[in-house]
Amino acid sequence: MPVCVHWRILVLFALVFPIWGQIITGPLQRQSLVRLYEATNGDNWLNNDNWLVGEPCVNNWYGIECDNYILGGEGVTFIQLQRNNLSGTLPESLLLANLEINLEENNIGGTLPDGWTQMLLVTTIILTDNNLVGTLPESWATMNLLDLRLNSNQLTGTIPEAYGRYLYFLQ
Repeated sequence: MPVCVHWRILVLFALVFPIWGQIITGPLQRQSLVRLYEATNGDNWLNNDNWLVGEPCVNNWYGIECDNYILGGEGVTFIQLQRNNLSGTLPESLLLANLEINLEENNIGGTLPDGWTQMLLVTTIILTDNNLVGTLPESWATMNLLDLRLNSNQLTGTIPEAYGRYLYFLQ
């Protein structure tokens, strides 16, 4: 492939990347976070300040970090709810993009949801020190995760071979 084609692909990616973040904002973004709140018993979290009030980025929901995208508008970029007494299970899907998730040291049970593969450009998922069971879904290998931390849970089985191709850090 000629060098000029590589540059065109890189420029196209740079132009489209911010658009992906824009696709999942507003109502879809809020709905996904409310789904997380309800599935993990948000009323019983140690800190749930401003959750369910207005928009997550505008109303500064506790543990939610946002950033402006090039095309305008804010989007959730970090869910940081470690050591916050989350319990219940993880929701089957979260329609979010350009994201890092840290839910370590809580009481989350159940299995790892296959539906999380719908999230675009998720780089980090930290679920250390919870009560997760089952196996590591092979489908998660397609998420292009750079950092996946699942230690100190009750997960069983082997790590699917597909993870070795993409993952930078697995614990």
